[in-house]
Amino acid sequence: MENNQPTKLYTIVADICFVILSVIFLIYPALYNGYPLLYTDSATYVISGHELNIPIDRPVFYGLFVWISSFSYSLWLVVIIQALFVVGLVYYTYSLFFQSFHKTLYAFFTIVTMSLFTGLPNYVSQIMPDIFTGILVWLVILFFFSKSAVSKGVILAGILLSTIVHNSNMMTLSLMIGLILLTSLIFKKAKIVKSGLILGAWSVFIWLLVPTLNYSIEKEWYVSKSGSIFLIGKMIQTGVVKDYLEEECPNNNYELCRFKDSLPQYSYEFYWNANSPLYYGNCGDTGGWSNCWKVKSAEYKKIIFGVLKKPDLLYRYTVISVKDAFRQIFYFDMIHFIPLGGEGSAFDSILGKYFKDFPMFKRSIQYSQQISYEARNLIQRVFIAITAVLSLVFLFVKLFKAETKYKMMALWLLAGFAINAALCSTFSIVEGRFQGRLVWLVPLFFGLLLANYLENRKMRNE
Repeated sequence: MENNQPTKLYTIVADICFVILSVIFLIYPALYNGYPLLYTDSATYVISGHELNIPIDRPVFYGLFVWISSFSYSLWLVVIIQALFVVGLVYYTYSLFFQSFHKTLYAFFTIVTMSLFTGLPNYVSQIMPDIFTGILVWLVILFFFSKSAVSKGVILAGILLSTIVHNSNMMTLSLMIGLILLTSLIFKKAKIVKSGLILGAWSVFIWLLVPTLNYSIEKEWYVSKSGSIFLIGKMIQTGVVKDYLEEECPNNNYELCRFKDSLPQYSYEFYWNANSPLYYGNCGDTGGWSNCWKVKSAEYKKIIFGVLKKPDLLYRYTVISVKDAFRQIFYFDMIHFIPLGGEGSAFDSILGKYFKDFPMFKRSIQYSQQISYEARNLIQRVFIAITAVLSLVFLFVKLFKAETKYKMMALWLLAGFAINAALCSTFSIVEGRFQGRLVWLVPLFFGLLLANYLENRKMRNE
C-alpha cells in the first residue's frame, strides 16, 4: 500500500498541472487582450443576469450564469469556469473510451492542439453563450456511450445548462435527438433507442422548464418573443417578403406595405438600424426599442405564415436557406472584435457598475483597438481540413480498425453540424461564429480516433 502512495501523489499532481495548464491555453486570447473578450451582445447578457430582466431578443439564463459564476466581482471567473467545462468535457471523453494511464496525456494534447490551431479559446474567452453549442452537441453524443447512472446524470445536467443559454440550442437538441433515434431505429440498436427516449423526455422537460422559469420572472408563459422578428428579417433579406407584399398589399393593410419598395437589404439592418420599418411609428415611446418587437410581432407572424402558404415563395425561401446552410457548414472563421471602450461607452457603465475589475478592462487591448485574426483563421481552415480528412481515413481504412461506434459518432457529429448550419441559415445570416462555435469538435473527434489506434497498436504489441 505504501508503494502505491508516490504513484497516487504523482497522478494527483499531474492532474492538477494538466487542469491549470489546460485552462491557461483555453483562455490565452483573454490573457493576451488583458480582459475577457466582449462581443456587442455581451452587455445585454450582463445586464439581464444582474437585474433579472429577460431581454426581448435572447434568454436570460446565460446572463444568470454570468451573474452567478462571476460573483459580481470579475468576468475572469466566468471564462475560467467556461474553460473548466471544456477541460472536464475533453478529459471525460478520453476517460469514457480508454482506461489507459495515457488518457490524461491524450486529453492535454488535444486541448493544446485545439487551443493553438482552432478558434476554441476565443469562444471560451468570450462573455457569450456560443461555447455551449459545441458542448451541447458533444454531450448529446457522449450520453449514448456513458454507462453509469452518475455520469448520465452529470451529462443531463450539462445538457440542461448548455441548452437553455441560447434559444437555438433548444431546437438543436430536439432535432439531434430525433435524427439519432431515426438512425438507431433503422439499424435496430435497442440500447441507443432507450437512451434516445431518455434524452427525448429530457428535451420535453427543458421545453417546459424554460417558459415556466420565464413565467416566474415575467408572469408570461413563453419560450421566446423574438422568433418572428428574426425570421421575417431573414425573409426580407431573401426577397420573398417584398414579392409577397407586392401581391397582398392591395388587399391587406399591413404597416410593412408602406416600406415594400424600401425594405432593408440585409436582415441585420432590419433588426438594428434606427430607420428600420421595425421601429417606425410610436412603438418605442414606451418601453424603448424592445417594445416595437412586441407590438409588431403579430403582424409579422401573419406575413410569415402568408409567405409559407404560397408554394412558389416557400420553395424559393427553402432553396436559399439550403444554399446558405451549405455555405455555413464551411464558414467558421473567428470574428474580429471591435473597440468597445471610450467615453460614453455602454461597457464603461455596465462593467463599472457590476464588477471590481473594471480598471483591467480600461487597460485591455479591446478597450481602444480592434482585435483581428486573419492569420489564425487561415491556420484554423487548414487544420480543420487536415483533421477532417484524417478522420475519414481512420474511419474507413481497414488498417486503423475503427469500431462501428466511432462511425456512428461521426454520423451524429455531422448531423449536429448540419442542424446548426440549417437553423442559422433559416433564421439568421451566414456568419463565421455560428459554425465556429462547434467546429473544434472535428479535431476532438480525430483525437479520439488517433488515441483508439494507438491503444489498439499497444495492445497488439503486448
